[in-house]
Amino acid sequence: MELFDLLFRFEGWSLATIVGLIQVAGEIVGIIHIPSVLLRRSGRPGAQLTWIMCLILLPFVGVVLWWLMGRTHLHRKRRRRAVARAEVSKSLGRVDRDATPVTTSTPALLVEGREVFATTGENVVQILTGGRNAYPAFEEAIRLATHSVHLSFYIWNRDAVGTRLRDLLVEKAAAGVEVRLLYDAWGAAALSFGGFMDPIRRAGGRVAPFLPLRLERQLRINFRNHRKMIICDGAVGFTGGLNIGDEYNDWYDLAVRVQGGAVDQLQEVFAEDWYFATDENIGAGGAYFRGTAPRQDSAGFEHVIARVVASGPDSWKNITHVMFFLAITMSKQRIWITNPYFTPDAAILTALRTAAMRGVDVRLLLPGRSDVRLAQWAGRGYYEELLEAGVRIWEYQAEVLHAKVLMFDDDTSIVGSSNMDTRSFRLQFEVNLVCESHEVNRTLADEFECRLQQSQEILPAEWSQRPTWKRLRDAAARLLSPVL
Repeated sequence: MELFDLLFRFEGWSLATIVGLIQVAGEIVGIIHIPSVLLRRSGRPGAQLTWIMCLILLPFVGVVLWWLMGRTHLHRKRRRRAVARAEVSKSLGRVDRDATPVTTSTPALLVEGREVFATTGENVVQILTGGRNAYPAFEEAIRLATHSVHLSFYIWNRDAVGTRLRDLLVEKAAAGVEVRLLYDAWGAAALSFGGFMDPIRRAGGRVAPFLPLRLERQLRINFRNHRKMIICDGAVGFTGGLNIGDEYNDWYDLAVRVQGGAVDQLQEVFAEDWYFATDENIGAGGAYFRGTAPRQDSAGFEHVIARVVASGPDSWKNITHVMFFLAITMSKQRIWITNPYFTPDAAILTALRTAAMRGVDVRLLLPGRSDVRLAQWAGRGYYEELLEAGVRIWEYQAEVLHAKVLMFDDDTSIVGSSNMDTRSFRLQFEVNLVCESHEVNRTLADEFECRLQQSQEILPAEWSQRPTWKRLRDAAARLLSPVL
């Protein structure tokens, strides 16, 4: 300390002066980055303002966060995604081209396109609640597979559940089944170290990370693969909100098991992601891809009309956001939503409020216990204006809520990986199964009502009287919604 004091006296500068100069330098560096924010967040004034405040109020720290999370270096990745899509489509033909058109009484939420598959009939759909029900179903389907097992998960923990499923994949790979596992390099970062997945590779299976974390131009925290999928023999598929880990046995989550044309669509989504990550085109010459293997019998709702919607930051359309918005605005009787990370943008917020104001029964089941407290506080920052419009809100108290389910009127249901936040709408690759079925909708609605019995309703009068410090906390957290 004496050395620094001598140095400061020698230069004629005090410690306070040095600190002040560093702060000014940090602010200058932050200001220099403002044009980048304005260009890269064009059309999103909320996100622009949040990042600008971060850059100015948090010198240096804001700049580091911008380079880690804010800058969208996806141009080259978009080109690579386009190549992956073109190669996979060329080798197998888009699976819905041969689909028999399905006529329904439900207005189409989305027109068929690059990210939206055609509706398929004669699907069998089974609802699986929680890891304790879903994991045994995953394992049974994998055990029965004779040709291929393809898996994609955002999180895969190195715990009892993760180890048991890995060991099952080792058995299948050793038996000659084509095993391919795609994991997100950020969500399941631990899999990239320590050789946890090496037994699968030694048995003949393949394991690959999605967008490895490299310090090329930035650490890619954004653009993660948030999808959760399993496809066995091209005949049975799973998707939903469940990752692989012990905690999901004790959390409230949902997955769906599906057989029928929608499985081909899940398979194509996986094939495109796998090509993007590995340059291997699994559609070339793979007869199993078209679901030619015998179906695995399972109880479930039959004759379900379903389609897969897969979205990602490689498209400007934000198709999941568009789908949610259209479903909310088109609903006439009921909008029931379960979601763990609820930080809606202005469009979704307005759609929910106006739906309630025109008499639609709008209910939100949100977490009372969350694994991400900041997101929970930010979500609570939206409660007041929703309650004023007539939206009813419950917070689930029994366990951590992680399910992502939307029900519209009495016929349309969406189960998948998408949260109602900026990351799912703009920054992550997501997949959702859209079902048009009164039976599926009714079952999910019964499940929703059952969970309400374990929840606390947020009443407008009581909410407006909550302590000032909580109101300030939630309002401050809401400011971060565009970057959560």
